[in-house]
Amino acid sequence: MKKILSIFVTSILFIINGLAQTPAVSITVDEVAPTSFTCTFAPNSACASYAILATEPGEVEMYVGSFFGSTLEEVVSSWGIHLDTATSYTWNDEIVPGTTYVVYALAIGANDVAILNTDTLTTLAAGGSGPSIITLSVTEIGDTSATTTAIPNDQTSLFKDMIVTRQLFEEQGINGISYMLQAYEYTYYATDTWTWRSLDPGTEYYFIAMGMNANGEWGELATFPFATTGESGIAAAATPSFQLYPNPATDFVRVSGLPVNSKLSLFDAQGRVIQQITVVDAECELPLSTLPAGFYFVALQKENG
Repeated sequence: MKKILSIFVTSILFIINGLAQTPAVSITVDEVAPTSFTCTFAPNSACASYAILATEPGEVEMYVGSFFGSTLEEVVSSWGIHLDTATSYTWNDEIVPGTTYVVYALAIGANDVAILNTDTLTTLAAGGSGPSIITLSVTEIGDTSATTTAIPNDQTSLFKDMIVTRQLFEEQGINGISYMLQAYEYTYYATDTWTWRSLDPGTEYYFIAMGMNANGEWGELATFPFATTGESGIAAAATPSFQLYPNPATDFVRVSGLPVNSKLSLFDAQGRVIQQITVVDAECELPLSTLPAGFYFVALQKENG
């Protein structure tokens, strides 16, 4: 789950006055679903304010001592949502089905006395034994942007979605595109809506998705074709000057038709350079055995740029 870390300057003292009531916050788990859960927090009269946080076990503890000797209580205070009255709160951002979470409530009393309360819950498993079906739509299409929405049915345990150009879709075919999508690193469990803002104008795309049911069985590939508006800016690059095979590949990919002294680069799906070589022959091999399964790009830069 996403976290925003901030370094705080307020020290929390952990000196408890034995004569005063100890600050505390009770945690009640109200509702648990596959991709969300709701808890109610009730501070006692000695609690001036409190901070709440929910993470997978051990995630918070990893950062104890890493921020100027911070304690577990200080990390929870830094990451958590600060409240001062009884509140029900729902976590629904990137919550994973069938996963255990620890809910923290840091009670802060007079003189910054702080006591940590915790509870544990497990989200429900998602999906069923029937086929996973993903419903797709594309809206707000412009020259360089489009908004995509993928909605899984109740049999879906998890799913993956992405967009590809029509050219790539036709080159890879259904089997190649399905393999590429299954290996894609980003996984979703509930409706996914995303606005793509770096598309090429006047270009045909496919919005694609595949889901898995609770038995680990992939459903059929869902596709939604669309085209950005404006004039195409990639017509000259429609036909590459080199070939690569096999595709999909496991241990290596062989690239042929290469101009000598050109540069060949291998990128991952996030645009990071994985390998880069200067071409000394018309044909070469790129080793892949150490790379995780996924979607990669190969680019050629000729000597003249």
